[in-house]
Order: sequence, then C-alpha cells, then structure tokens
Amino acid sequence: MVNVCGRLREGVGARPTLKRAARTSEIFAQSVKICERGLNSLTNSNLKKILTIRPIYDGIVPISTVGIEGATNIIIPSFFHGVGIRCSMIFWRNKIINFLITK
Repeated sequence: MVNVCGRLREGVGARPTLKRAARTSEIFAQSVKICERGLNSLTNSNLKKILTIRPIYDGIVPISTVGIEGATNIIIPSFFHGVGIRCSMIFWRNKIINFLITK
C-alpha cells in the first residue's frame, strides 16, 4: 500500500483537527478512524508492505498523522499538500513503482 500525503490517524493535538478537516465529509472522518484502529493490528510483515510519503510541511494534513511506525516513511523536500502530491507522483514515481513491484 502507498499513502501519499494522506491522513491515517486522528492525531493528538493535530491541527487542523480531524473534526475540522472532515466538516464536510463524515465518510472521511470515519475512514480515518477505521484506519487508525486497523494500524494497531498490523504485523511486521504487513508494515513492510506500506510506504508513506509526506512533504516537510503540509498545511492540510498534519505531518504527525501520515507516517506509520515500522513502515517505509519518506519525507520529500517539498512544502504544502498539493505540491507534495505532485512532486511525489513526478519525482518519486520510480521509487513508488519499485516499492509496489518488490513488496
């Protein structure tokens, strides 16, 4: 699984809060909460199959809610949410593809 700049947990003290981020989408809030609960049941084998990518700074998704301990977590030299996603897809596409092929 590859997560590019996506929120994976509610986050303690994270800003914006999940409530604020999901104010127009209850489904989004539910998906984040389900993901967070599921993270606790992942095995080391599962974690090795996960790649997360985030920019140095993201004003939309709190950086503390993106990485997963035990997974492959990459911080790209980029700022902001949209730019981070685009940079990931352009400059890190080969790393993403290789990760998916080898895992």
